[in-house]
Amino acid sequence: MVAALREIFAKAKHPSHEDKESAAHILADIIEQAQAIGHAHATDEIERAIAWGGKFQDALSSAWNIVNNFVNRIAQWFTGQEAAGEDVTEADVVEKVDSLAEQVAGVEVAAAIEEEVLQGLTFAGVSMVRVVNQPGACDDCVARAEAGAQPINDFEPPPYHSKCKCSSAPADED
Repeated sequence: MVAALREIFAKAKHPSHEDKESAAHILADIIEQAQAIGHAHATDEIERAIAWGGKFQDALSSAWNIVNNFVNRIAQWFTGQEAAGEDVTEADVVEKVDSLAEQVAGVEVAAAIEEEVLQGLTFAGVSMVRVVNQPGACDDCVARAEAGAQPINDFEPPPYHSKCKCSSAPADED
């Protein structure tokens, strides 16, 4: 993804609709790959059917929004650099694109996926959800998971920080 975004911005400060559409398709593929990974790693049949069984019908729409946001942030950065009288080098562009792409990959794509998961859980009638940590989770994320089940309407889904690997799952309801 970073390479695709670099290529877009190597062409022009203001990428064409076709360039943005191409980046959105790449991002949609990443979101769909994440769905497949989640499906493969779901351990419980109910979790698999509910949390990862969605089709991510809005994957392209979510990807398009993320790409547009990304393009707008880069354009604003260019404008700010020019207003300050700064000369923008190719290395500056690469550094900025890499930095923002890490933000996109580390937070925004995960947020889009978690939004899809919660929509699927809501559609399936799940009322209580929980945070699931991955090995090496930070103390704040561990505390969120240890807090237990929460009503789905009050739940703040992951990601909670850059590179957060937590996920949402239905809570066992007694």
